[in-house]
Amino acid sequence: MNPVVYIKIPTHIRQWAYHAYGTPVIFPVGGNEVAVIRKFTTKPPSAKLSLVEQESQTEQEAADSTKLHQSASHIFKDKEFEESRWLTHPDEYLAIMLPDSKAKPVREYCYLGPRARRAIKEVIIDLFKMDLWASLKDIADRSCRISSIISAWCEQHGIGIDYEDTVRQCFYRMRDQHAKKGVILNSTTRFSKC
Repeated sequence: MNPVVYIKIPTHIRQWAYHAYGTPVIFPVGGNEVAVIRKFTTKPPSAKLSLVEQESQTEQEAADSTKLHQSASHIFKDKEFEESRWLTHPDEYLAIMLPDSKAKPVREYCYLGPRARRAIKEVIIDLFKMDLWASLKDIADRSCRISSIISAWCEQHGIGIDYEDTVRQCFYRMRDQHAKKGVILNSTTRFSKC
């Protein structure tokens, strides 16, 4: 089994991702998500150090343990921190299985730094928004209330009832941000009303 990486993500998106891609999340091989994960997957930093450097770094880690996530020199600890955090707070983290490839076998390339995790988080959030918009844009102007439509969409996509309002607000924000620029996304005509 491939290594799993844990990324902190909003609960409604985590529920959606587990429903769509399984637990842990396994993205389709040809997808953009896998391309981003492969691009930023590296060897763990400690594997690049000699034994002497590892020993001196271990001593330094013990002295600076309170500044673990404030210093870029200690980012290699993030994996252990995220895993321990996931075990105690699984509702905050999304488990993603790292994809294997000939160029970057997961036995060697199994580390994602904090900035790489942030990039993957952005990709997942964008994927969620695209799915939400693609599913609801055509039926949003129907006689049914938008809250009923979103409630049914959440049920269909494995999102709990507690997060329906969050998803509804996400949909409204996307629609309104484009409407401010004069682009009516769910318009049946090509041109917006000015």
